[in-house]
Amino acid sequence: MGVTALARKFYETHGDEYQQLVVFTNFPYNLDGAFAYELNIKNSIQGINLDIFDDSAEFGSQGTLESFLAMNELAEFPDDLDAPAVRGYSPVARIFDVAGLAGGSECDA
Repeated sequence: MGVTALARKFYETHGDEYQQLVVFTNFPYNLDGAFAYELNIKNSIQGINLDIFDDSAEFGSQGTLESFLAMNELAEFPDDLDAPAVRGYSPVARIFDVAGLAGGSECDA
């Protein structure tokens, strides 16, 4: 299932109240060599070197969704949230560090 179809399925049972959708799978998922990735869905902020755009309708949102994070298979992350999470990348990356890197907030700009 593609990310747009997955997001649309989510919105069949949930309201349009989420700026980010974060997905962990329970099966191996091809991320094209990445550990995790983020798709910009909507940008309304000027001055951050991104065009203003809104592709949220393609994902089933009525304008609230700003990004989609594919976080890899849950089994890739340790049970201990303080333990290193990204093997072969950064030895100190933890699950929340990875989420922050993959989907940095507008406040980081």
